[in-house]
Amino acid sequence: PLGAFAREESATLYFQLLAGEPLSGGTLLLLIHREGGRSSAPTALALQVAAGLELRAGLNEFERELSFAQLEPGRYRVEARVLSPTRVELVSRSHRFLVRE
Repeated sequence: PLGAFAREESATLYFQLLAGEPLSGGTLLLLIHREGGRSSAPTALALQVAAGLELRAGLNEFERELSFAQLEPGRYRVEARVLSPTRVELVSRSHRFLVRE
C-alpha cells in the first residue's frame, strides 16, 4: 500500500527546492517522529539525520535513501527541514507513513 513500508525495506526521499540565490553552508535536517495513537498524543523523535547543503540559484533536486530497519512498527512522520548557515529554518515539509513488520 502507498505510504506503508516493511522494516526491511528502504525508500528514496526525493524533493525539489527552488532557490532565488545560491546558499553555501546550509543543512538538510531529516527528522522521523513516531506518532502516538491519538491525534493529540505527543510525537517522539525516532531518528535524526543531518547533512551539509549547498544550493545553486534555480531548481535543486535531492535524493536520500532512508532505511526503516531501526524503526519499530507503527505510524511515523518524516520532516525535511532546510536550514541556513546560522540554523534559521528556510523551509520545512513533512509526510506521514506506516512501518509494518
